Amino acid sequence: MNTNTPSSKIRLILLIDLILIFLSFVGVYQLSERAAIPAKFIQKDDGVYFRKLGEGIDRNIFQPYDKLLSIDMKPVSSATTMDFILDAYRIGDTVDIEAERNTISFVYDITLTKYYDSTYLIIVIIVGLLYWGIAVFVVVKKPEDKAARVFHFASIMVAMIIMNTWGRYTIEPMGIGYLVRFLNTAAYIMTPILFVHFILLFPRERFWVDKIIKPLYVIAAIIVVWISVTFLLSAEPLVRISPELYIQAYSWGRILFSACVIFSVLSIHYYYFKTADESERRKLRWVMLGMGSVPLVFIALWQLPQTFMHQALVQEEIVILVSALIPVTFAISIVRYHLFNIDQIFSRATVYTIVIAVLLTVYLLIVGATAELLGRRFEMSNIMAPATAAVIIALLFEPLRRSVQKFVDRTYFRIQYNYREALKRFIDEIEEIHDSTNVAAFIMREIESLIPVTCTGIVTSDKQARNVRSVAVKNIPVDLFRESIEYIAMDNLQGLQVYASDKEVEYGVHYRKIEQGGMPAGISLIVSFPLNNADRRWFLLIGSKMAETRFSIEDIDLITSFVHQGAVVIDRILLQRKLIFEQKHAHHLEELNRLKSFFVSSVSHDLKTPLTSIRMFAEMLQAKRKNISNSEKEYLEIIQGESDRLARLIDNVLEFTKIERGLKEYHKSEVNLNNLVESVLKIFRYQFIIQNVSVKTTIHHREIIVHADYDSLVQVVTNMLANAIKYSPDKKNIIVATGIFRSRAYIKISDKGIGIYPEDIKHIFKPFYRSTHLEGKQPGGAGLGLALVHHIVKAHNGSVDVRSSPGKGSTFTVNFPIKNKTTAAKPKRRKKVTKF
Repeated sequence: MNTNTPSSKIRLILLIDLILIFLSFVGVYQLSERAAIPAKFIQKDDGVYFRKLGEGIDRNIFQPYDKLLSIDMKPVSSATTMDFILDAYRIGDTVDIEAERNTISFVYDITLTKYYDSTYLIIVIIVGLLYWGIAVFVVVKKPEDKAARVFHFASIMVAMIIMNTWGRYTIEPMGIGYLVRFLNTAAYIMTPILFVHFILLFPRERFWVDKIIKPLYVIAAIIVVWISVTFLLSAEPLVRISPELYIQAYSWGRILFSACVIFSVLSIHYYYFKTADESERRKLRWVMLGMGSVPLVFIALWQLPQTFMHQALVQEEIVILVSALIPVTFAISIVRYHLFNIDQIFSRATVYTIVIAVLLTVYLLIVGATAELLGRRFEMSNIMAPATAAVIIALLFEPLRRSVQKFVDRTYFRIQYNYREALKRFIDEIEEIHDSTNVAAFIMREIESLIPVTCTGIVTSDKQARNVRSVAVKNIPVDLFRESIEYIAMDNLQGLQVYASDKEVEYGVHYRKIEQGGMPAGISLIVSFPLNNADRRWFLLIGSKMAETRFSIEDIDLITSFVHQGAVVIDRILLQRKLIFEQKHAHHLEELNRLKSFFVSSVSHDLKTPLTSIRMFAEMLQAKRKNISNSEKEYLEIIQGESDRLARLIDNVLEFTKIERGLKEYHKSEVNLNNLVESVLKIFRYQFIIQNVSVKTTIHHREIIVHADYDSLVQVVTNMLANAIKYSPDKKNIIVATGIFRSRAYIKISDKGIGIYPEDIKHIFKPFYRSTHLEGKQPGGAGLGLALVHHIVKAHNGSVDVRSSPGKGSTFTVNFPIKNKTTAAKPKRRKKVTKF
């Protein structure tokens, strides 16, 4: 069976709890048996004095302000020593009291009475059981929560402190009283360490917790052993060691207790200011309520006065009753922090009460110390010294009180909104807005409702802040926001930026600092943010807070979250408008494109008819060779060649129109590339002659058969040859080759022309593209030839390769899949250089 399961751990914890609660009730019995001298005492620097005599004391023998010297020959130097000595006696025992009056000592016997009454014991039991019950409740509800387990043991320790307070340690059976005293000592020392441990784990664990808590536990264990050993040595009659050693060790425990509580309180406040999570803040508010109302009161009214004045300022019952608030607030924070609104409890009145109570305690301590100093230094009367001290301290205390009030306002009540709820509501509502101006107005309105400010405004401008216009402005003059934008426009604006001066924001806020005098009067914050779908930049201008406090981290986070979400919505609105415009524009372009295609197709067809007639009559005249002169023959060849060239241009336009409209069809059959290239070269014979082109052909020695559309491949070779001639203004040397490479057929056409620039190569297959370079602009043409080449080759599962250098010519290679790899061999590879 696994003993580490949650249920087994809980059973083990509850078993330990039962044992400790039994011993705690033994401690209550020990309290009920505690004996006391029937008198009130006061601690002074030189010893303990009777202050008020009770029943059972002979007033003829003892008088107020007699000094107590010893009890049964055991010296009494302090009230704590007196309590320790009396804890060894029973109620009803008679002890010899040695007292002193005016340097004359005397001894008289006194019967001891009960120290605690029934009311005190009932309060101890009720508050102790409350701690026990809440400790068990928390660990059962959150068995896997490390902070809950630490709180459980801390609450148990507090319950043991309350129920195992000093009492008669000589109760029967012998030794049980010693054990209860040991447990009280351990609980007293370990409780503050456990609270420190809890603070380091709650509301989330700090990575460096072990570095602090382990040494503290070791120190606490050493002090527990030290106090326990000195107690045994002081309590054992045979040893007869002065109890002062035990009292001194216990005082160190008190110092550790106070230091740990103060550290816990400061740590809570540090985490509260550091975290931006509102749920963690609410948990910490519950903890702060308990820690502020109990431990600080305990230290201020009980612990410190006993340490330095040897007398508490309030009765012990009051401290115990007030302490009952700690487990309640801590349990709510751990188990269900949103049980009800902590802000209704953690109000100004509550915090003021706690702070003023602490200040009042400090005030009384200072008055007491000052009165004692004045009384000794200037020998003032018992009335004049406190009165003079009170006046002096009051003059110094009032400015402090005002500063504390202002600190409380700025520290604890700087925000009056729930960040998550405000942001969620903002997002839900802004999504319903469909106009950028209304979005800007909504952002301003929400900021003003949550963080009341003197003025707000949203404006836009270009990057140079020359064209500034308002979108939504409230209580900000136009000149003022123009001045604001012009000032920060000099900055390198990137992303969302917050601009402010040091006096406007709290420490820890990330922002861009504006030097003194740079921020326009009346403006405290400027939030600059760009939009993804606009060239202009937007600016949110915010005045100072009406509460006359600085902007907190929460304020800045809320404002920037609103701005960011608003920018997203405005981006969406502008994008929607852009898309609508682009859709209309695309529809318009589509219509224009349809009209253009129709026009081009119609004109091209209309040009075909007269061009056919021209070619026909030219051919008829050429057929009558006997009746025409050489010059006439040359003119007819020119007419026929130019007609062929014009026909090719018209064919390109018509073919591209078909491709553009998706009407292009290919009728594929077996095509011999060698024969196709030779046929095209014959068609270009006239062009080669009139432009003095030198053509070198290299035809592959095997037949190259591909499955293709014959006319389309003729267009490919025709356009490649036309380009080679067109872009070879000086050296008209062209190489035409066919071949097979890596099981693919190719046609390669090279020239020594002007070449192509690298930045143009990726664009030359686009329709109507013209180079931006001067050389590329010179030749005419529609810019459709290479676009047709690329489309036709791709339709035949081929590819086009271009290699070119400016001024050195170009090489275009198209390749296709081969229909049959085994073809009839011809006797030799044919090479021919022809100059026309």
